[in-house]
Amino acid sequence: MISTPEHLARACLILNAGAGQVLSTGQEAVERMARAALGDMVEIVIAPPESVQDRLERSFADDRIDTVIAGGGDGTVSSAGKLALKRDKTLSVLPLGTMNLFARALGMPQGIAEAFDAIRGARPAWVDVGEVNGELFFNHTSVGLHARMIRLRERMPYTGRLTKILGSLLALRRAVAGASSRQISIRAGNDRPRRFRSAATVVTVNPVPDLAAQLPFRPGQDHGRLGLYMYAREGVTDMAVLLAELAAGNWSQNQNLEHLEATRIQLDSGRQMHASVDGELRLLRPPIRFSIRSKALCALVVLDGSDA
Repeated sequence: MISTPEHLARACLILNAGAGQVLSTGQEAVERMARAALGDMVEIVIAPPESVQDRLERSFADDRIDTVIAGGGDGTVSSAGKLALKRDKTLSVLPLGTMNLFARALGMPQGIAEAFDAIRGARPAWVDVGEVNGELFFNHTSVGLHARMIRLRERMPYTGRLTKILGSLLALRRAVAGASSRQISIRAGNDRPRRFRSAATVVTVNPVPDLAAQLPFRPGQDHGRLGLYMYAREGVTDMAVLLAELAAGNWSQNQNLEHLEATRIQLDSGRQMHASVDGELRLLRPPIRFSIRSKALCALVVLDGSDA
């Protein structure tokens, strides 16, 4: 019999069978890793993509379960986070997608075996979430370039994590080549509105530090602030310069990038905008209002952050 840690004694693992790392590793191998790390008391459910939402809802509604481990990409994690808040239960994240942004913020390693070990040793903590026009988000909401990239990527077939990454890179290239900027009115907190021309606009749960290897996420999720990032330039060359600066950790030196921090942010371009909310496409009506819900969600966190 394999022992289960005390904080997982009333836990359930829901695995999205369509997640990139499940497809590339194999369902049976992932299930063996899960049982070896989590013990015999944790229920393990491997659900096809079309059934994941139903299984999450049933698990969060079950009075016998206190903690739900959501295994999948950012879309699966976002759905699980909303249910955790609704049901006042603890969320744990097994990163099985491409970017795994919220999982990174919680300190979770990106390898499956390492992530299972981290969940076994993780502890509950209260973390921040964002809200945009009444919808919760857990890492970022973006309009402009990123939303266009996702629309292009969704038209491409993929069979695993690697092909999805390659598809994302191709979609990014096409999105940058066709990117256009628009005038956006921005208002932070009680400040007066300002106008800014932006090709890419991103609002993050907690500001992103100006450090190498920290993008596109922030380790830790309890700083109680939103970050706003707006990039003015268009074209492949300018975007390549920005991406290089992001990788080098000195993005704040870019004169075409506007950034600020606030607990409330409002964007308005006078018309609806396609947006990516934690990687899921939405059509948002103006004005787009953002707010931070400080320490609203209980989640399992890797305390030392060494694996972030």
